[in-house]
Formats: sequence, structure tokens, C-alpha cells
Amino acid sequence: MRKRGVRVFSLIAVVVAISLAVLSVGDISFSRFGLDLDVSGDGPLGLTLGLDLKGGSLLIYQADVPDEALVTFEETVEESDLRELLDDLGHAEPTLSMEKFAIEGLLFEVVAQLNLRGAFQQSSFSVETLEFEDGTLIVAFEDLSIPGEEATPVPPQPELLSFMAALGYGEATITVSGDNTYIFDKVTFVERAQQDLDQVLRVLSPIEELTFDDGSLDVTFVRALEEADIRSILDRSGYSAAVVTVPPQENYIIGNLVLDERIGEELRDALDELAPVESESYITLINDPTIEDMQGVKEIIERRVNAIGTTEPIVQTLGYDRLVVQLPGADSSTIELAFQSVPGREELQPVLFGLRRTGDSVEPGTTPNSYVIRGEEPFEQAEVDRIAAQFAEILVPTETFELSEDAQQIELSFTEPPGESAIRDNLEKLEITSFTLDTTGSDSYIIVTDDPVPTVDQETFREALEAEGAQIRVFEARGGFEEAKGLIQQTAQLVFRERTCLDLASDPTCTLLLTDTDIGTDGLTGKDLSGAFRSRNPTTNEPEVNVQFNSRGTGLFRELTRLIAGQENKRIAIFLDEELLAAPVVNSPIVDGLGRITGGFSNESARLLAIQLESGRLPVPLNLIRENTVDALLGADSLRKSLIAGLVGLGLVMAFMLAYYRLAGLVAATSLLIYAVILLAIFKLAEITLVLSGLAGIVLSVGMAVDANILIFERMKEELRSGRSMTSAMEVGFRRAWRAIRDSNVSTIITCLILFLFGSRLGGGTPVVTGFAVTLLIGVLVSMFTAYTVSRNLLQLMALTPMGKKIYLFSPEPRRQPVGVAGGGK
Repeated sequence: MRKRGVRVFSLIAVVVAISLAVLSVGDISFSRFGLDLDVSGDGPLGLTLGLDLKGGSLLIYQADVPDEALVTFEETVEESDLRELLDDLGHAEPTLSMEKFAIEGLLFEVVAQLNLRGAFQQSSFSVETLEFEDGTLIVAFEDLSIPGEEATPVPPQPELLSFMAALGYGEATITVSGDNTYIFDKVTFVERAQQDLDQVLRVLSPIEELTFDDGSLDVTFVRALEEADIRSILDRSGYSAAVVTVPPQENYIIGNLVLDERIGEELRDALDELAPVESESYITLINDPTIEDMQGVKEIIERRVNAIGTTEPIVQTLGYDRLVVQLPGADSSTIELAFQSVPGREELQPVLFGLRRTGDSVEPGTTPNSYVIRGEEPFEQAEVDRIAAQFAEILVPTETFELSEDAQQIELSFTEPPGESAIRDNLEKLEITSFTLDTTGSDSYIIVTDDPVPTVDQETFREALEAEGAQIRVFEARGGFEEAKGLIQQTAQLVFRERTCLDLASDPTCTLLLTDTDIGTDGLTGKDLSGAFRSRNPTTNEPEVNVQFNSRGTGLFRELTRLIAGQENKRIAIFLDEELLAAPVVNSPIVDGLGRITGGFSNESARLLAIQLESGRLPVPLNLIRENTVDALLGADSLRKSLIAGLVGLGLVMAFMLAYYRLAGLVAATSLLIYAVILLAIFKLAEITLVLSGLAGIVLSVGMAVDANILIFERMKEELRSGRSMTSAMEVGFRRAWRAIRDSNVSTIITCLILFLFGSRLGGGTPVVTGFAVTLLIGVLVSMFTAYTVSRNLLQLMALTPMGKKIYLFSPEPRRQPVGVAGGGK
């Protein structure tokens, strides 16, 4: 008995010591012996608090999968006519995807020259001046020769030719003009820009036909695209001045429709009246999302809200088509702000060249940020308007722009970007007074606010700066609930890319040094994926992930795998929301569109990857249908009152136990304190988010822990009344009480499991039910542990001491004395 007691006390001491150590430190980061813990909480003792104890936002989303109509007319139809028809039918904001587009106003030479200028500026060459003239490039380098030594060309011509070849100008030749000046001939600006634009457009979709005509092109894609897709990639590639038009065509994909059987028939009849429809089976209805779809969306949202720094978000599915998101706490917002700097002379000249004003000169004006353009020939009004428009599109809008009376020169000036004082004034107008403002470069700033900045205030701030004439180049806001809400409602983007590993010797996993490109994949995305599922390799019996592509995706995937099969430095990189999921090697060409991803998967990791791929395959838009906000002050008040109530309740219980059960009550109080320490440590290590209902479960579990001790003590009292010794009464009383303790706690555990199961699925998706069930379940298990080890062994220890002979110290009732029986023998 004594050896067993020593072992049990040693176990209790170790558990209590570990628990106290866990509660005494703030954040915990431990990676050893196969354990990987990274725990951080912002509540008392480092615990994690829910939004009702901390403040935050509760969001409920409805998965709303819109219907899609695939229409093939027997004759060409104008886009405007189709949009007007859809508007008359009451379809709000439908999307149209087409295959044919016409793009005009492509300033190939201007864009190519700007890109080439930027390449020289970012290179290691020390460039003094750089000019363009009639298809040639004139570069003057700084004189870096050392006095007294023989002058050498700076830099060497072979190095310059290699640099130009790397930029795509392999046909360029060099002639020397002066010591440090070179003339590059055969610089094919237009041809190079056309090649670049061709590759850029192929990122969106394979191209069936593409023709260039001076500054315009006509393109037919294999896959239907929205006009916004074309507009976005043109803006990112420097063609913001281009105009996109949609020619009449036969094939359209109408998205974002809400159809039932009756409305679908109305749409079919209306489209047939607009122009004869080739096929009657053109409306495709997407069914409600599956459980796997919702799990995929849940995983994506968790990753998104974690990435922006929202503390301890809780994401739960509700039923088959709803999602509940809790965003506890109010984080700060970070705004990255950069203005377009005032352009220099070297940036104005290429724009004039692109407008065929090659003989004009640009000189500094008499005031800061002003210039004078002197024309070789008089300017016409149409040319003046075009120059002003191009400056505004490619560079920054002008503050003044005046043509002289003789139409021979233009005087213009640019607005100086706002400085720190203007930024501070506009923030203070929005009552944002607690922030830091740091300069990160020329006309670039980072603003960090102590409180989150709502989206509406972000837009107001941006509009105020633009109203002062600022040309904003970068405006990115992160942090706070508004950004999280915006990210949640974005549809996942799954993309397959070809990856080239640059140095496998130093980076065999191909993660550190790499480049990714869509060239060769022809825009292979989640729309081309038919499905993804977990299976087992028939040879090795190890988990793997199978992917199946549709007919279009099969062709693209076959071509890609054919090009890179067997190349160790080539991968197929799979990205979900620009985050790498996997980058497998292709061992052999895959011609049937069915691929297997292998490589050390566990059952869970293979299942997770399959869900991630599936979530990127099917778009599942989410609509916010309910939002509840808990103020941070109310959460703090709830926490304070809950803590006070818990401490008062615990103190009263311990006082009662000491007063009524005396030394046995001291055992119960000690056991209760150890119980509380272990319970809180488990909550911290398991990162269980505490909510008000969870605190109720804790309080109830405290009562059950005390109840276990009361059952033991009452059984002991019965045995003491019958005349047993303290040691015997403790052993027999504990054995008889343990059955009742075990049965009552097991029934409570079953109830907790039922509450958790149905609460997570049908209880509103919030932790009101599940939080109560989890905390009560853990509390009951810990109370059984402390009752069986702490209370029992402390009583055994006291029974072995001289106090064990003083029964009145353990029970308020006197021991029952034997009573004589009348008529009994002597």
C-alpha cells in the first residue's frame, strides 16, 4: 500500500508541476520527442478566449451556388443585346464569358521601351542617360575608369549583348559612340512587346487564333473568358490605355443566374427569340454543395483568416450549406500606401515617341515638377489631347497642361504627391488618431493603426487622397474584421503551373530556389479538374491522391506532362489561393487525364489534399446572411464577472467543505485546487477557446468534482458509525462510493458526447452547445482522476498519521456505541 501510495503521489506531483509550469508562462513553443506545440493565448494565464469573453464578430454564411447557362446560337449575337435581355428578365448582375475579343490602343513601343528602361535601372550597370531614337537605343554609362590607368569599355560589349538577349532582344547589335556611350541597333520593340502580350494572354486560356494589326489585335480563346479577365491582365502588363471590345459571336456562358424550372423555361424561350439556339440542352444547373465541398471551403477560410492575423478564429459548418465564422478580438490594421512619383524627362520622352512625335524635345520648366515640350512641328489639338491622355494613363495626371499660341510648345506640370502631414490630416479626419506612420521609400508609406479600420473608412481615406490630386500606385489594407469578411467571400482559385527548380544541388526539395510559369500549362485551373479523391497505391498500399481532368484539362495536362516528364528539375506546382499545395515530379507522360500524386502521405494528409483540390475545383460562393458583433468592452466585462463568480463560488464550496467535513474537507479543498490547476493547463495546451457556455460547463464540473468527494466522505461516515477504524472506513467507503461516482460520471460523459455531436451539426454552429459539452467532458474526466488519486491517497496518508485515530477530526457525528439487547445473556 505504501509503495503504491508513493508512486501515485509522485505521479500527482509531476502532473501538478507540469500544469503549474504551463500556466506560469505566456506562449509555449515546444518541438521535441515527436511533440510539436505552439500555444499562445491572450486571456488570463494564457488561455484562449472566445468572442463573448473578448469581443468580436459572429458571421453566418449561406453557400449560394448560382446556376450557369451555356448558350450556342446559330448566328452571331451582340453582347449588348444579350445583356439587355437578361436585364429585362430580372437577372441581377449576370456574368458573360466569351471566346472572342478585340483589343485596340496597344502602345507596344511605349510599353516595351518603359520595360527596357526599367530593366536597365534595376541592373548592375551604372547608366547615366538612356534615350530612344527611331528604333535604336542610346545608352551612356558612367565613367568608372581609374585615373592613370588605361581606359576600358564600361561595361564590356559581350556582357551587354548577353543582357539584351536575356530580355528577348537577341538580334540587337552594338556600335560605339564615344568612350562610354553605345548605340543598340535592331531593337525590335514592337515585335518583342507582341510576343510578351501573346504569352500573357495565354496565361488566361489557350489561344485558337491571334492576329496583330499595328496597335490592335483580334484574339479567339479556346476557353470562354469574362471581359474583366482581359482588362485585369492588360492593366497588370502595362496596357492600361488599351480598349477591349467584344465582337458579335455565337457562344456565350451566362453565369451568376438564379434559376428554377419555370424561370429556366422563360430564359430558354427568351434566348430562342433573340436568335435561334443550336441546342436545347444548354442550361446546366449546379447542385447544392456536398459535405466535401463545405469542408474544403471551411479549410480555405481558416487559412485565409489565420493569414491576416485574426486571433483564434473559429470556423464551423452548419447543416449542408451554411458556415459559421467567429472572429474574436479586434486586431490592428496595416495599410501599405505608395504614390506615383513625379515623372522625369526620361519617362516623358518615350510616350512622345510612341505617339510618333520623335522630333520633340522635353526640357525642365521654370517651376518645380514642370516641363516644356518643344515640338519639331506645330501640335494639333487632337495630338495635344492624346498626349495628355497618355501621360495620365501611363504616368500621372498633369496639374497644368497648356499649349502655346503658336502651337509650338506645351507647358505642363505635375502635382507633388501628398506628404506625411497630408496623410496624418486625412486619418485624423476619420477619427483615426492612434497609429504609426513609417516611410519605406520614395513616396511609399506603411500605416499601422491600433484599432481595425473598416472597409468604408479605408475607401474614404483613399478617396480623400485622390481628391487632393494624388495618383495612388499601391493601396493595400490588411487586418481587422472587414478584410476577413472580404477574404471569406472570395471564391477559391486553384491553379496548376510548371515549376523550374534552379538549383537542385542546394535545394533538392525544390522549395527555396524556383520559378513558376503558366507557359506550357495554358491556363490549367480548377475548372479543368473533374475530381480529386484519396486512394491507396495498388503496389505499395500507401495513401495517394488521384486527380481526374475533364476533356479540355486532359489535353492540357497531357501536353504539359509530355514536355516535362523525366526531368528532375521540373515540377507541376499546384497552388490554391497562391499557396503551394504540392509540387510533384512527372515520371512519365499522362495521356488519359488521370494522375496519381504520391510521396509519403498519411491517410489524413492525403484526405486533406483531396479536399483542398476539390474546394478549388468547384466555386462555392458564400453570402453573409447574419452578423452579430460583441463589443470588446462587453466581452471584458463578461470575463471579469465570470472570474469573480467562479472565485466566489470556489471559495464558498471550499469553506463549506472545511466547516462540515473538517480534515476530510481539507482533503477535498486540496483536491479541488489540484483539479482546477490541471483543468486550466489542459485547456491551455489543447487551445480550447473558452466562451460563456464553456465557463458554465467548468462550474458544473467543479460541482461534480465536489460531489465525488462528498460521496466518498458520506460512505466513510457510515463505516465509521459502524465502528470501523479510520483506515478500514476509508478503504471500504471509497470502494463503495466509487461505483456511484463512476456510473454518474459515465452517464454525464455520454450526455456530453451527444451534446457535442448534435450541437456541432444542428446547434447553430456556435460554441454555445459544443463549448459547454467540451469543457464539461474534460472537467468530468479530470474530476474522476483527482477523486481516484488525490482524494483517495491523501485520505490514506492521513489515516496513517496520529490524526487518523481522532475520528472527530473527520466527521461531525460521534461514533455509534454498541447498545445492549434486553434479555441477552451476560
